[in-house]
Amino acid sequence: MGEISVHDNVVTGYSVDSSNKEILIRTVYDSSNLPVENRCITFSGVEGYLFLDNLQGIIFDIKEANPEDVYENYRGYFEKGQRYGWPGTWNKSLRRVIDFVSSNNLKVWAVDSSFGFDGFVVAKKMVMEKNEK
Repeated sequence: MGEISVHDNVVTGYSVDSSNKEILIRTVYDSSNLPVENRCITFSGVEGYLFLDNLQGIIFDIKEANPEDVYENYRGYFEKGQRYGWPGTWNKSLRRVIDFVSSNNLKVWAVDSSFGFDGFVVAKKMVMEKNEK
């Protein structure tokens, strides 16, 4: 079985279950010359995230990223969030973010957008699945 792609998938919704540290993103790929494909992207063991979203945002890709790159891309959010413990109390400096990710066996995923849905997720695991509707 090949790798599941979410390239050019439209985000139909997402939910955050903070009690279970889980995020679910639902997408659909609807091309005129291919069958409609629904996808579920599940992040588990979530410790922090940021989505800059828009109705019917389109995902370009979701890929594992370096904490340094994500921190740099969203530096303003991280710096402002330090005052409020966002995305977690571990956000005291870039070094603390890197140490927290490493010492807790976490990964950082960058969510890249073609249109209106990008950000990142810090979590233990990500699974992409076809979703039969």
